[in-house]
Amino acid sequence: MIKGNKGEWSEFYVFVKLLDERKLFAADENLEINKDVYYPVLGIFREESGIGKRVYDIESSPGLVKISDSDGLELAIVDSANLKKKVNEIFDEISSIKTKKRVFSLESAAAAMKTFHCESIKTISSKKADILLKIKDGERTVPKVGYSIKSMIGSAATLLNSSGATNFIYEIEGLEDKFVEDVNDCSVFKEKIEIIKKNGGKMKFKKVSSEIFTENLQLSDNTFPMILAELLLNYFEGKGNKFEKLLENIDQENIIPGFNVTMTNHRHKIKNFLVNVALGMVPNTRWDAYMKADGGYIIVKRNGDVCCYQTYDRDKFQDYLYKNTKFDMPDPNRHSWGKIYNEGGRKYFNLNLQIRFTK
Repeated sequence: MIKGNKGEWSEFYVFVKLLDERKLFAADENLEINKDVYYPVLGIFREESGIGKRVYDIESSPGLVKISDSDGLELAIVDSANLKKKVNEIFDEISSIKTKKRVFSLESAAAAMKTFHCESIKTISSKKADILLKIKDGERTVPKVGYSIKSMIGSAATLLNSSGATNFIYEIEGLEDKFVEDVNDCSVFKEKIEIIKKNGGKMKFKKVSSEIFTENLQLSDNTFPMILAELLLNYFEGKGNKFEKLLENIDQENIIPGFNVTMTNHRHKIKNFLVNVALGMVPNTRWDAYMKADGGYIIVKRNGDVCCYQTYDRDKFQDYLYKNTKFDMPDPNRHSWGKIYNEGGRKYFNLNLQIRFTK
């Protein structure tokens, strides 16, 4: 049987739920749904490896889903009268799975996948868009718009995954060689940095390991890699994991020589960065500054509700991301970080960036 994790099955859940409800509800900055504000869903598009594209028309016939291929050949007409029951069963089964179980099959989804000519949970996507919709936005019909999907079912999802590209490189100045082993043998990162500082060492940000990620960050702002590096260092020093708390530490010391940067300025740059990551930017691919998920963000709430932030409603979306994301501890056994190493007669130390939702 087909298997997936909670996030992947949540994407399929969004697909069948939108086929049933035919509405995509809007959320405010606190992720509260306003039932009076929604976007009618007129169609859904999926593309799977091996079977190609599928078009799900829910506009032309009330109560029916017309399925066709990319050439317009009709594959099936499905009565959606009993779909709500199936949607609830899929949600209940996803919710009941123990979080330690990374991948699993869903008996409740097997029949629905066959009915709707689906052979994979996820659609083909090299971009940020997890689902493509045809929607009605006021008087305007939007024929095809992409949304990224994040699920709150189970453990908190990541906004930015750690990788070799998300290493931030710091040069260590003033630390004698005899203390290197003490740092590398220590398993607590706060204590690692304490050992460095206690013994006269200073950590000075040099660069982001990936030139591509550096360029992507600089599209938001040329100084942003330095700001993010200082926040990351403060996080590993144990000064907090939420952006607002960490900003209190860096606002008092001007980390960008020659610039008088205020808390408001820092906050704006971080919010802009979070939106860019959510809707388009990935660390190891050169970004063209276009939003790949051009519709916005769909979120599956813990109670099964599905809501969205539209890209043009940027203020609410960026406030939500700012309040509900944090720095997170990546796996210390991956991506070559967390130990002092020598290069060209100098000592360096890598810290790895990962950002996760708080809930």
